[in-house]
Amino acid sequence: MILHFVNSYHFYKSHFHHIAKKLVEQGYNVVVLNPEKDLVVDGVHYKYITFNRSGYGLFSSLHTFFSLFLILITLKPKFIHSFTIKPFILTSLMNLFLFKNKISFIHTITGMGTIFTHNENLKDRIIFKIFTFLYKILCFKDNNRFIIENPDDLSFFNNSLLVTNSHLNYIPGAGVNINSFPYIQRDFHKKRLNVVFIARLLFDKGIKEFLEAAIFCQNLPLDFSVYGDFDDVNPSAVDQSFISKYDSYPNIKFYGFVRNSDLPSLYKNFDLVCLPSYREGCPKSLLEACASGAPIITTDVPGCRHLVPSSEYGYLIKPRDISGLIKIFNIIVNDRDSLFEISKNLHSMACENYSNDVIYSSYKLLYKS
Repeated sequence: MILHFVNSYHFYKSHFHHIAKKLVEQGYNVVVLNPEKDLVVDGVHYKYITFNRSGYGLFSSLHTFFSLFLILITLKPKFIHSFTIKPFILTSLMNLFLFKNKISFIHTITGMGTIFTHNENLKDRIIFKIFTFLYKILCFKDNNRFIIENPDDLSFFNNSLLVTNSHLNYIPGAGVNINSFPYIQRDFHKKRLNVVFIARLLFDKGIKEFLEAAIFCQNLPLDFSVYGDFDDVNPSAVDQSFISKYDSYPNIKFYGFVRNSDLPSLYKNFDLVCLPSYREGCPKSLLEACASGAPIITTDVPGCRHLVPSSEYGYLIKPRDISGLIKIFNIIVNDRDSLFEISKNLHSMACENYSNDVIYSSYKLLYKS
């Protein structure tokens, strides 16, 4: 049995369900512990577990810890595979103190969290040092294997956390369904281009920079569209009052939450995708943009920069750089011919390196080994 432990049913369903589904088709028994659902989808068993995403409160964390322990001794899985930071911490603590290499622990690190994006003051730097020290301890056991989604995080685990190469696996993201997001032949010379932000509405995703840059680009033939939902439990969340400040600008439109199943049909209206994030694992929204051939504008930070290895694949700016983003929008308007080559290059890159089939093969190989 393979036991997956996640902090959000909806996140897992949109990102990693395709892997669990294929594992089931190959004869594996997959159970997904999550804090929202008790159901079976495509042969994958989703099982409810008490879990609080919003913080590290002692009572709620202990409750989850003991619930997880009872599930493990009952189901006796061969693998327990955590996704995201908090499940990694809880399963690693359990591995450290309660199990003696009887279970293989796998951890997919989908990003390093807000601790790694906020280090402006002394308090943040102290917290960062503490968590880095704790991570070293949690990574110590020999039966840990780590899936890292970008080269920067891979280097951090290897050089700062001292995890050996034999325990590290580089698998770049959750993958993208090439059939659902086929290449779209876009007309980049049309009168107005639609620049799209697709992400949860978080400051860490760069929503403020995107909107502020849009205000300064009202004279350009660009429309700016925002697709995404609020995430109230995230410390980086924006609220409705923040979004309302931008409602009056004619070149900015908010479309709110969009179901993943509806996204492919919307891409024919997306000309460029912009994610000025502060840090990522490997953002699925950019992978989907690449597959469809929508040129991407993103930041020179871990989790984003590896998707733009050169100017032939898109545009990079510094994080929190509104003026840099404005400059890029002006370059795009004045050099539309480059967008056609970027579009084709991104699609080819997505097919070769980031398709669901490529990612699944890497996951399956890890379970078999």
